[in-house]
Amino acid sequence: MKTKNDYQKFNIFINIWIAIFVILFIIFSIYFAINGKKNQNTLQTEVNSEETVRFKLNGEKEMIIYVGNEFKDPGFKVESNINGDISSYVEIEGDVNTEIPDTYKIIYTLNYKSINPKQTRTIIVKEKNENNNVNDNSINENIENALPSSKENEEVALYLNGGSSIAILKGSEYQEKGAKAINKKGKDVSKNIKITGEVNSNVVGTYKITYSITDSKKRTVKLTRTITVLDINATITSSKKSYTNENISLNIAVNADKFSHIILPNGQKITTNNYTYEVSENGKYAFDIYNTENLGKRYTYVVKNIDKTNPIGSCEVIQNTKEVYLTVNANDNIGIKKYVYNNKNYTTNKISTSEIITPTIITIYDQANNQTQITCKNENPIISNITKDGVIITVESKKAVADIAGYYFSYDNKLPDKNTGGYLATNLEKVDLVRLAGTTYVWVEDKDGKISAPRTITIDNSALLLTRASKYKKLENISLEKYLKNKGWSLTELNNLIIRSVRGAGLYSQEAAATAAVALQTVLAQKYNIKLPYWWGGKSWEIGANKSWGIYKTKYAEKYDNTYYYYGLDCSGFTTWAYVNAGYNIKRGQYPGFWGSSTKLTKDNGKIGDFLVEEGHTTIIVGKTDKGYIKAEAAGKGPGMVLTLHPYTKTSGYYITKGSMISNKYPKMNKSSYPSGF
Repeated sequence: MKTKNDYQKFNIFINIWIAIFVILFIIFSIYFAINGKKNQNTLQTEVNSEETVRFKLNGEKEMIIYVGNEFKDPGFKVESNINGDISSYVEIEGDVNTEIPDTYKIIYTLNYKSINPKQTRTIIVKEKNENNNVNDNSINENIENALPSSKENEEVALYLNGGSSIAILKGSEYQEKGAKAINKKGKDVSKNIKITGEVNSNVVGTYKITYSITDSKKRTVKLTRTITVLDINATITSSKKSYTNENISLNIAVNADKFSHIILPNGQKITTNNYTYEVSENGKYAFDIYNTENLGKRYTYVVKNIDKTNPIGSCEVIQNTKEVYLTVNANDNIGIKKYVYNNKNYTTNKISTSEIITPTIITIYDQANNQTQITCKNENPIISNITKDGVIITVESKKAVADIAGYYFSYDNKLPDKNTGGYLATNLEKVDLVRLAGTTYVWVEDKDGKISAPRTITIDNSALLLTRASKYKKLENISLEKYLKNKGWSLTELNNLIIRSVRGAGLYSQEAAATAAVALQTVLAQKYNIKLPYWWGGKSWEIGANKSWGIYKTKYAEKYDNTYYYYGLDCSGFTTWAYVNAGYNIKRGQYPGFWGSSTKLTKDNGKIGDFLVEEGHTTIIVGKTDKGYIKAEAAGKGPGMVLTLHPYTKTSGYYITKGSMISNKYPKMNKSSYPSGF
């Protein structure tokens, strides 16, 4: 019979074996857990009967990181029992975007001899918690100062909701998480917790919040939470403030407590606190700045001064008798900066100019320096060029729509009257004529009646004094007609130039008479190096030059005890000829240069076309300088017909006969019967 003592021994034996079994089970569980995890990261593969490869991932096969944290691949190691480390044979595929919560895969493939084993690592990117603190736990695992008590219902455990250390950004709102208190009976007594301390989130610093609860025995449990207020400051500056058609560099400079990194607008992560980011178009650019507590602050910069669109526009040439200007109609989304015409800059769309270049091209620039070239529409005739050769000017014009009808000439900026002023009716696009010293204004008219803007050219006084030089020989012993023919010119062409010049000066005017005198003398000197001879008693009442001037023709002048051999004009004959060619109907035998009332010469009482008279001699004034009058004359047998300067200081014995006296005394020729000059 078994006794009670026997049963007790048996129970002890059984309990010992059970204890041994439990201990062994725990040991084996721990061993297999460790080795199972180890084997999970390690892959062993046979290459052949002699070679074995061991492929191990460093770190965990499954990793959890939070948005904004940097992913660092722990790497791997591959070893051959024959060749040692063969990690270089591994190819890696996959990427991790730590800004977007998701599950990512990194695949490691070993390409070694005949085997291709693979290892895969899983990375889980999670959102940060509400405090942007990945280390913030929901319940503090460290229960501090829990009261020991002999009575269970009087002991209280105090827990913090959230972490014991929290970081927030300056200017953000601190959210109190509070604490939780539970007595030994499991009853929630959190309502009895007292919270002391304040957090000023607008001031950088460290703050303490204390949580305390007192039980019935007057024993108090306290916990403390530390709140750190951190600041993130940044400035963003642009490389260009004004409009530009180039890319812009945005420089962001960060001053942050515990700075970590910046997420650029393109998603790139950089760890420097000073960076230049280039943008190519307008828009809002956001830079997210993070510190090591995973707190972030966004700074934005709006770019609105990039413009790469060219302006558009059109223009038109507007011309009238006073001026010429270009009117530009341009459009651009940011505004026009300037207009460039003929290498000059203008800020107004109405460009005044004295010269029209064909084709008329304007370059439009907008505020960002984008540019467009446009060609202006022009329906008015254009004076394309004016040149001078001594006193002869050449005017070149271009028609826009209709043919050229004629030209206007004036010594002031006033369009002459077509019926009475200086007007040439011609359809030629190029015309030349003689002008007196000073500024000449020229207009061109087309057959539609459109008139160009005036162009100017200036003749200086030195051009009038060409025949003073002794190098010009008098025309002697050969007729003018024959001499010109020998030179390849003709008397008709000379006469046309004289007549055309008179018409350009305006018939029935003192300027026309002076122009006739200048045209006769300067053209012969300038083109053919000759001057006409003086012949006492020589007269002419015909329009243009006499073909017989220069031939041998004897005449004895008893009064001067001299003999004149070659046909030409004397002083009164020359001045009479000048006024006849100006359009005045002076009868043969009349010599207006000697008639009429005269006044003593002074510096101020002579005009162009007046007569400068002395005893037995008369000349015609064709110009005025600072030093004296320029006079055209038949000066005598020695000098011949010349232009000379008469100083203002030489007044004794000289008189002025007004050319207006001629205008009043003698009738005008019929303008339609006066030759055209073409």
